[in-house]
Amino acid sequence: MTVRRLGMSRHEVVGIGDGENDHSLLEYCECGVAVANAVESLQEIAAFVTRGANGTGVSELVDELIKNDLCSAWKGSWSVI
Repeated sequence: MTVRRLGMSRHEVVGIGDGENDHSLLEYCECGVAVANAVESLQEIAAFVTRGANGTGVSELVDELIKNDLCSAWKGSWSVI
């Protein structure tokens, strides 16, 4: 996997997705994020669900990661950023 080739662990990776094909990515990453229009099953396993859909949700995540360390703030009680 590319993560290992980069010398990183799953604990240093944020995964974001919207579809059924993204389940394994979100399950692999310690911090999994679903965009607002993601399938319900993906939203259920995500640590966070963005307010925005599609690219807007991705931009929202990037802005939040820059502003705060999103994943270190997660205590399991957050559901929406």
